[in-house]
Amino acid sequence: MPSFRSCIVLVIFLIFSTFFANGNPNINRLLVNIQGMKHDSIYVDSLNELSYWYTKVDNQEAKNYAVKAKQLAYQLNYEKGIGDTYVRLGIIAKNNGNFEKALIKYDSALVIRKKIGILKDIASVFNNKGLCYYYQGDLQNALKQFQKGIAILKDEINEVKGHLYNSTVELYHSEGLFEKAFLYADSSFQVWNTLKDEKGKARLYFTKAKLHRELYQYDLAINNFRESYTIYEKLGEKANLAGPLIGLGYISMQREQLDEALDYYQQAEALMEYLSVRNKAAIYTNLGILYEEKDQYAKAIDYQLQALNIYQKKKNYWNSAKTYYEIGTIHFEQEQYNLAKQQFFKCLEMYELDEDYDPYVKAEALRNISKIAAIQNDYATHASLNQQYNELRDSIYFNRLDATDFQLELEEEKRKTAELESINTQNRSKMMLTQGLILIGGLLLFALFLYYRNRQQRYEILQSHLEIDDILREQELKLAYAKLEATDQTQKRIGIDLHDTIGAMLATTKLYFADFGEQLQAVKVDLSQHKKAVELLNQTAKEVRRISHDMQEGILRKFGLQSAVKDLADTVNDSNQIKVSVHTHNLKKRIPEHLEINIYKIVQELVANTLKHAKANTLHISLIRQTELINILVEDDGIGFDENTISTKGGVGLANIKSRIVELQGTQHIDTRKGKGTIVNIDIPIEDT
Repeated sequence: MPSFRSCIVLVIFLIFSTFFANGNPNINRLLVNIQGMKHDSIYVDSLNELSYWYTKVDNQEAKNYAVKAKQLAYQLNYEKGIGDTYVRLGIIAKNNGNFEKALIKYDSALVIRKKIGILKDIASVFNNKGLCYYYQGDLQNALKQFQKGIAILKDEINEVKGHLYNSTVELYHSEGLFEKAFLYADSSFQVWNTLKDEKGKARLYFTKAKLHRELYQYDLAINNFRESYTIYEKLGEKANLAGPLIGLGYISMQREQLDEALDYYQQAEALMEYLSVRNKAAIYTNLGILYEEKDQYAKAIDYQLQALNIYQKKKNYWNSAKTYYEIGTIHFEQEQYNLAKQQFFKCLEMYELDEDYDPYVKAEALRNISKIAAIQNDYATHASLNQQYNELRDSIYFNRLDATDFQLELEEEKRKTAELESINTQNRSKMMLTQGLILIGGLLLFALFLYYRNRQQRYEILQSHLEIDDILREQELKLAYAKLEATDQTQKRIGIDLHDTIGAMLATTKLYFADFGEQLQAVKVDLSQHKKAVELLNQTAKEVRRISHDMQEGILRKFGLQSAVKDLADTVNDSNQIKVSVHTHNLKKRIPEHLEINIYKIVQELVANTLKHAKANTLHISLIRQTELINILVEDDGIGFDENTISTKGGVGLANIKSRIVELQGTQHIDTRKGKGTIVNIDIPIEDT
């Protein structure tokens, strides 16, 4: 299922760092140069440079050379060498995921480099620190570090400044602040152009291509990917060619040009010998997903197994679990239930080895095994696993609800703080007014000054009250959404229990009744009461199925978001009030259940608003699954409305939609004018990413 494919995110949004093969010419050159070299400061520099290049292919070797450099640098009291060593050790810790240790090493380097006073070296440390914060998700501190580095360099033009601009671009990109990202990208391009650094320009083309791709400006993205590829090819940077190729392949997949996409991915596959192990696994996974989309299941499994082999060797249990799950879903689609069950159980085994797991994948694996047990009439296993699935699913939900409660507590704290600030402002205003009256004594000009000052303060107090009202309204919406979500979850739980537990028990009881009926018939007794009991039992089972179907979102739960939205469109079309069309892409595989339900309800609410208010003749619904998000586009040719009244025109409907989008951490844009129709564009992120 796409929602659990973390690897595709790595592939599609992969910022292909410059990973090299062990036969890297820089490493070979340095290994030759240090042979017989005098153990002086030049030797320390060579060891540090060797450590740097090894950080790209082998952290342990990198650490060995960094430690040697550090020991000799301290013996020689060579401060520059000591500072460089701490930077290398910081990079190694960062590569190992130990960000706290990396920051300590960088701070040690910063102290030494500030003492030496080379601005370029100091700025480089700020860039490295910023990247550490960025990888931890602390974007505010990351941006501060990048800005410090840029400020230190002032008007200097060097590669460190280019890297700082690049890092800032990536940060704004990740936050969806594309205007700022493009602004810093232009600044970075000027640096690399001034330095005549073709490699730096190639990186910028690649980065800009990703920005255009995120904005669905595919033609511009393609041009930039190709520019990047051309430069890397000219420079012989084979390790970096895969990035643009994968970007081009992704766009081809979005345009449903699967053969063209396959060609790009196969070109990337041909570069495997130049890539890191991690990136190899990501490409294998992407090829597996592509072949699965083309219904070539044997090849899909083969590529997933190649990725799995890499993850197993690296003891990457988290991605191993996801890959087992992917292979299981392929077997499940082909109704190879025993093979599917084996893969799902292996998926669960991996989670026993890694506590930092994705609970959604584990929950889905449990549910699929439970489904297979029901198909194979193993009701005991079905009931047991279904209970485990329900418990895990509930824990996921309540953890999210706890997070919502925590957020509401924060909002309440903000409200109290705002009230206190308002009271303090009023008190300060009264105090200043009293002092003014004492001092006024005929100074009319001074009195007028106090009057206008006090008037401004009253305006500020009014504004603070308005802000408090806004906070309270937002809090009420979130509370309403939390209650609605809790009701949804309860309904689903009852529906599941009715279908999977009570339904299974009724099916078993029917089997016993049928067998008992045959025995009664053999002894030739009156079967009228037995027939009535069987008829009543059949009616009961049918009613349980109907209630379960209604409570579990019916088509949505059974067949997924794509089928449910199309069924909604068919229902509206049957009314002959409006013509509804639906376009979906990349929704063949299911996404997390709670996302399906919330997105369906958002679409349902938008359709209802259109029917109630728009007076439209046509309505188009588009659902497109991207790598990390689902884009919802609902467009009508109705009367539109004034954007200034957008908050009141849709009433509760728009408020509910906004509340769901906020809860799902999505974004919404509404484009409407009177007489020009309405376009609602919504992006909802997909977990795990």
